[in-house]
Amino acid sequence: MITLIDADSLCYAAAFSVEHDGKVIPDGELKMYRQLDRMIDGIIADTKADDYKVYLTGRGNFRCDVDPLYKANREGMRRPVALNEARRFLMAAHDAIVVSDMEADDAVCIEATYLNEHELHNCIAHIDKDIDQQPGWHFRWAFGRADSNMYYRNETEGLLCLYTQALMGDKVDNIMYYKDEGTGTWKKDYGLGKVGASKAMDGLKTEKEMYDRCLELYLTWTRKGNGEAVTEDDLVRNMQLLYLLRSEKDKWEKPE
Repeated sequence: MITLIDADSLCYAAAFSVEHDGKVIPDGELKMYRQLDRMIDGIIADTKADDYKVYLTGRGNFRCDVDPLYKANREGMRRPVALNEARRFLMAAHDAIVVSDMEADDAVCIEATYLNEHELHNCIAHIDKDIDQQPGWHFRWAFGRADSNMYYRNETEGLLCLYTQALMGDKVDNIMYYKDEGTGTWKKDYGLGKVGASKAMDGLKTEKEMYDRCLELYLTWTRKGNGEAVTEDDLVRNMQLLYLLRSEKDKWEKPE
C-alpha cells in the first residue's frame, strides 16, 4: 500500500496547537515536530502503508486565472505563527513534495490516478470532501467528532461527489458566493443545500446525465448578489474550479 497524504491541514492543526495569544508556546516548535511525526506515523499505521508520500500546496494556482475571486473570502484570515516551520519540518523529515500552480488536492489525485492505472495499491489520506471525487481508496483520519475510516469510491460515486458540489458551491473556496458590500460578509449567491443537491443527483449514472441535470437547474437560478440570471458559463467555470486534476496537463472538459 502506498499512502498519499494531503498534509496542508496537518500543518495548520499542528501549528495552531502550539500557539497561545498569537505566540508559539515554550518548546512549541519541538512539540509541533513531535505531533507531526505522530500524525504521519498514525496514518501510515492505520493504512498499513509500505510507502507514503506527503504533499503540500506551494505558490500559484491555475484556478485564480479561471476566477480571480477564487478563495477571495480568505483574505485577512490569520495563519498560525508556526505554519511555515511546520511545512519546513515535513519537507526535511518526510520529504514532503511542494507543488506549484495547483493544490495538494490535485497532486494526490494525479499520483493516485497514475498508481491506479498501473494497478499499484494506494489510498489518499485526507479530510477534504473535494478529494472524494477521486476514484479509489480513501482514508479519512479522525477529525472533530468523526472517527477515522477507510472507504472506496468508484468512478460513478466520484462523479456524483463532483457534480453534487457543483450544485452546492463551496463556502471555503468562495465558489457560488458573493460579497455583501453592506455587511462585508460573503453570502451564498445561488445553488442548493446538501439535501437538495443529493436529491437532484439521485439515480443518475453517466457524467452527461449529471452535467445536464446541473445545467437544467443552473438556468432556473438568479444571483442574489446582482439579480442577474445564472448561465451555462457559470456552470463551466465552477466545474473548472471544483474538478481536481488527474494529470499535470489535465483540465475539466464538458461531457459530450
